Amino acid sequence: MSVPTLPLPQKIKAYAASFLLVLLIYVVIDLYVPLKHLFVGEPLSFQEAFTYINLQSKWPIILIIGLLMGRNSVRKKERALQGAVPQTPAPPTSVQ
Repeated sequence: MSVPTLPLPQKIKAYAASFLLVLLIYVVIDLYVPLKHLFVGEPLSFQEAFTYINLQSKWPIILIIGLLMGRNSVRKKERALQGAVPQTPAPPTSVQ
């Protein structure tokens, strides 16, 4: 019996969602200092806040973590599919 797998569009969606989540987390971490300045009451322009985002130096880490999270998500969904497929019962054995 073949093992059920996710279709390619669902796999791509899982990887994209994981990548975007990691990207969002890193942007929020990078914007911590500008947000701290805003909460104190200091004026801060958009360009000044944008200079705090340093994704170009972190892109390998973001990509690796996004791929690992996506792979984990796909594996969990495939395991759930395998659990949803009814297993064929073993033929009864006669006891003598």
